[in-house]
Amino acid sequence: MKDVKMSAELILQATIEFEKDERFQEFFRYHTLGVPLAYFLTSNSITGVTKEGEGILEDTWVNFCRILNVDPEQEWTSLEEMQLGFMFDEDDEDDETEYF
Repeated sequence: MKDVKMSAELILQATIEFEKDERFQEFFRYHTLGVPLAYFLTSNSITGVTKEGEGILEDTWVNFCRILNVDPEQEWTSLEEMQLGFMFDEDDEDDETEYF
């Protein structure tokens, strides 16, 4: 994760777009610290994060990128850009991502 604030913004955008999507429910259940932290950072409710906070955001970011099957080290600038190669496979219910 090269830019903590940009990653937090993309996590927040994903939350807004996918929070009701059943395919992302496990992600949101697991990242009960990372998603709110992304919100607080992007809304300027906090001015920065500690090393522990960065670790939480990093974990959330990497797992989100894993779902979209994109490189978490690439400097993404929009959720749309990240989704270009991502396709949901409704029939593949055996492909479950583990978050712990």
